[in-house]
Amino acid sequence: MEKSGKYHLKIAIWEIGSGKAGAKVKVLVWCATAEDCRVFEQYNKGRIEFEYTPDTLTEENVSSCKGYEGIVIQTRCIITEKVAALLAEAGVKFIACRSAGFDHVNLAAIKKYGIKACNVPLYSPNAIAEYAVMASMMALRKVKKQLHMTEKGDYTLKGLRGQELRDQTIGIIGTGRIGMESLKIFSSFTKDILLYDPYPREDAKAMGTYVSLDEIYEKSTLLVFHCPFTKENFHMVNGDSIRKMRTGVVLVNPARGGLFDHQAVLEGLKEGKIGALAMDVYEDEKNYLRKDLKGESTGDAVFDQLISREDVIYTAHTAFYTDRAIFNMIETTVENLWEYGQTGSCAHELT
Repeated sequence: MEKSGKYHLKIAIWEIGSGKAGAKVKVLVWCATAEDCRVFEQYNKGRIEFEYTPDTLTEENVSSCKGYEGIVIQTRCIITEKVAALLAEAGVKFIACRSAGFDHVNLAAIKKYGIKACNVPLYSPNAIAEYAVMASMMALRKVKKQLHMTEKGDYTLKGLRGQELRDQTIGIIGTGRIGMESLKIFSSFTKDILLYDPYPREDAKAMGTYVSLDEIYEKSTLLVFHCPFTKENFHMVNGDSIRKMRTGVVLVNPARGGLFDHQAVLEGLKEGKIGALAMDVYEDEKNYLRKDLKGESTGDAVFDQLISREDVIYTAHTAFYTDRAIFNMIETTVENLWEYGQTGSCAHELT
């Protein structure tokens, strides 16, 4: 089932906008694993006819969408103006994003071509919050270096002295759903927590102190990013902002790769300005994500240098990947599609 191509589970049927049974309306699920198929059908309960492919949607294979009124995509499926035009030409009427983030979809373009889109605004903020805390502790305790040493038979303490989470001034950038869950966990370790968000929350103020972006950069020893990726915060971590940070700062990014100028981050690590980096995302990850390169280079010199360093922890966009999160994500996606089928719109519509 994992090989390239489509695999089909013929189930049920609804008619877009009417709820009338009998017309075979098909939805193609991209980037699907065998486990995804099982969970989709578990929640589908015979309402929708799904077909599945493990492939990633691209300009080159978008013609495969012909004959499907809906598609389900993940964040590595990039919907550009050209892809949107080709989807419309293929007859696609709606796009269901299996994610909270939707910066991979050109909303203006799909609206122009009469295509609707939806997302999963909430599936398990706890999964990513727990990852952020775990990654922070791993970076502070130099776990990657420890593992490398023991794998080589080196059981000394050389270069392994770490730091405790309770001794940090923690800065959380973004206090939405995920940021709030992180804040709750971090606040059990320390009360020295600074917050930044353009839209402060009253319920966060009992656990942290809102400050300006410059102040959170200047005072934090551990910076955790939980903000969406927008035009305004593109490369918010860059040479200028890094210079404002405390020497030895630890950066944790389970949010979006585009928040960081990774060349500047690499230079900060080399110079010792940045003490450690833990990241679950990278700006150009679509070029290699979910591929087994069998030890070969990604072709991205900056990325390859970063992940080779002992002060950098990288995971391949897996912070969300828990049983509960996957079940919730797929359940909401199926419900979004069913709503579209019954009413022509859904509660989580983006366009």
